[in-house]
Amino acid sequence: MSLTQSLSPARPAPVTALCLGLGAFVAAAVGLILLWDPLILSPAPGLSEAARVDHANEARSPAGVLLMASGLMAVAIWQRSLRSTALWGMSALYLGYGASRGVAILIDGWPSAALMSAMWIELGLGGFALLCALSNRRQFPDGQ
Repeated sequence: MSLTQSLSPARPAPVTALCLGLGAFVAAAVGLILLWDPLILSPAPGLSEAARVDHANEARSPAGVLLMASGLMAVAIWQRSLRSTALWGMSALYLGYGASRGVAILIDGWPSAALMSAMWIELGLGGFALLCALSNRRQFPDGQ
C-alpha cells in the first residue's frame, strides 16, 4: 500500500463512525469542563484556599489528554490510517477510567449515582470501542 493510499480518507462503517464520534464528543466535553472549571465535577467544600488550588490543579490534569484523545478520535472518523490507533486508544482510555472507578468502589465504597453513571458510560464506551477495534482488525488485517 502506498503512502497516499494509507493517508487517503476512507468511509468508515457507520458503527465505527458512531463509536469514534461518541468517544470524541464525551472526551471533548469532559476535557473542556475539566479545563474550564474542574470543581464542577469534583467539588471540595471546606478546603483552605491553598488546598482548593491544589485540588483544582489535580482535577484539571487529565483535560489535555482527553482533548488530544478527542482530536485523534474525531480525525480517525475520516482518516483510515488513524482509525485502528484511535479505536484501541479509545478502548484503553475508557476501559481504564471505568476499571479505575471499579477499583475505587472496592477500596473506598459506593460513590454517588452520578459517578456510578460515569463508570457505566466509560465501560460502555470502552467496550464499544474494543468491539469496533476487533472488528476493524478483521476487516483490515494490515492495521488500517
